Amino acid sequence: MMRRRLAGAIGLALMVIGTWASTAGAQSSARLPSDVPSRGLRLPDRSVTTQSDATSLEVNPAGLGFMENAEALYGFDLHSSRARSTFDDQHGFFAGAGGDWLAGAVGFQWLDASLFGPRFEAYQKYTFSGALRPSEGLSLGLSTHVFGSATSRDLQGQTAVDLGLQWRPS
Repeated sequence: MMRRRLAGAIGLALMVIGTWASTAGAQSSARLPSDVPSRGLRLPDRSVTTQSDATSLEVNPAGLGFMENAEALYGFDLHSSRARSTFDDQHGFFAGAGGDWLAGAVGFQWLDASLFGPRFEAYQKYTFSGALRPSEGLSLGLSTHVFGSATSRDLQGQTAVDLGLQWRPS
């Protein structure tokens, strides 16, 4: 009984935070150019259905709900003159922890998308995520991304919100 009350309270808190964050993001994104590359570090597994580790906050935050441990990950992708990609050098640090019904994670990324122009040169993406798993096969997640840049007023302080759902019936 206590677990259900606690899960309900956390679910309500996530909904309130999600509503607030999406409202704040909608207000601040009016200035955000449509070509902002909000995709972060290129990950080996970008599946919205199978990912269940600390990098889930980048793909589908609901995947965090299936974590039952703690982990920290560092990833990088260095620019190569042979392979042209959207990003030049990029680095990311992700840390998360999960339990029976609640999980959380943070991500810090240093990105350079100079191909989109000088205003997307050397910026940061900070992500804060949480997930609630009310049953064995269902998880709900929320990620809030905050962008920072010393060189771009377009990106500095902008926010984006991702809501995720994963259902694993078996």
